[in-house]
Amino acid sequence: MAFTHPLPLSWLDGISRHVAILDYGCGYGRVMEKLEQHAFDNLTAADISPGMIKRARHLHPR
Repeated sequence: MAFTHPLPLSWLDGISRHVAILDYGCGYGRVMEKLEQHAFDNLTAADISPGMIKRARHLHPR
């Protein structure tokens, strides 16, 4: 499944790029990828689906 709607990051304006962010229910890591692209560097993702975690690790090894 691919999401086609944009992910607005303007709500993070003014927040340190070193703040700890947890994406609970991360799926395949779409939000984490966008945050990483915007220089956020303290990211943690979690999901209860082994399939989603496997896909996320494949798509985003870091």
